[in-house]
Amino acid sequence: IYAVKTLRINYTTYDIRRDQDVVNPRTEHSAVMVLSPETHENAHPYWYAQVIGLFHADVVHYDAKTGCIRSRKQMEFLWVCWLGTEPGYCDGSKTAKLPKVGFVPEDDDFAFGFLDPTQVIRGCHLIPDFCGGKTNTLLQTPGPTAARKPGQDSDWLNFYVMIFVDRDMFMRYRGGGIGHVDIAPENQPQTLETEVGPPENDEGWEKERHRDTSTAMDDDSDRASSEEDDFRSEAGDTNSESGDRTWLLNYLTDNLDYQSEDSEDGSGFEDNDDGFDSQ
Repeated sequence: IYAVKTLRINYTTYDIRRDQDVVNPRTEHSAVMVLSPETHENAHPYWYAQVIGLFHADVVHYDAKTGCIRSRKQMEFLWVCWLGTEPGYCDGSKTAKLPKVGFVPEDDDFAFGFLDPTQVIRGCHLIPDFCGGKTNTLLQTPGPTAARKPGQDSDWLNFYVMIFVDRDMFMRYRGGGIGHVDIAPENQPQTLETEVGPPENDEGWEKERHRDTSTAMDDDSDRASSEEDDFRSEAGDTNSESGDRTWLLNYLTDNLDYQSEDSEDGSGFEDNDDGFDSQ
């Protein structure tokens, strides 16, 4: 078995581009996320783990009957400390809260485990819950341990998963990324039709809206028709284009006569201050 220092994770972004995350157990960049196999209602779409060791080994398939080596293969694996979601905590866009996780207690059979690197989706960014403080009850080992970094004797009680660390990470929780693995249907975001819609009595609301709209349109049509009829009635012809022309001619003649009378009385347009007359 050979130990290595870093793990490079290639992944496809939501806009079909290649990117890479670097995981190093000796630094703060040691958390990873994998797709959750849980399918029950309200299940979180991802599992989280802190990598505490990177290894690869040359595995040999030895046939005891023949005494020969049948195959040889290099196997890579991660030694991880699992984190679980906080019980009774609700996250998501409706509650405006980030996902909240914490280390699995050491007495649990699945507190530690081994993980295939090909199952890792991305490295993730965990923010300590500073209000919750630290504790040593999850891992009650007083001495140095591989589960903690050098100089640490306690662990943060909880962490928040930063889903806004970049746009690709946000799309993994929002859903709909072309280059992403689909999350569980119950975890996919609601569509616009389900998020924003009419009130509970939507049938009556639709009927009322259509009725108001049709009434307004009828009122506008009646008003326009009545004005047009008035114009035509003044011209004396309500069913021909000649009536429109006659009405327009009478209107212009009356206005021109009115303006000429005003000009004779001295109440018409006057020259402006710049010396330009109105004509």
